[in-house]
Amino acid sequence: MIHLPPIPLKLVAVVTSLPSMPLLPTLLHKLQAWLARGKPEKQRVRDKQAVDIQDIRELLAVTVLRARRGVGELMEAVPDTKYALSQTGFEAEDPAT
Repeated sequence: MIHLPPIPLKLVAVVTSLPSMPLLPTLLHKLQAWLARGKPEKQRVRDKQAVDIQDIRELLAVTVLRARRGVGELMEAVPDTKYALSQTGFEAEDPAT
């Protein structure tokens, strides 16, 4: 059994009858579950890891997309941040798309 930290109820909202919480805590929780499983010997645990990996990939894709949009908006609103953000590896996405 893995021991994940409890999720504070203040982070959970109900959206169309489903519990939902912010992206980064969700991503970190899923990553922690994947790490906690280690190198499993049982097939059912390996199956859960495969689902964890797919979930992590999808959460990362959404996170990167949102970050690029946010960086694009910041660069547009505060042009003197463009150089520093580009030096840290951020690439802006057009916030209008």
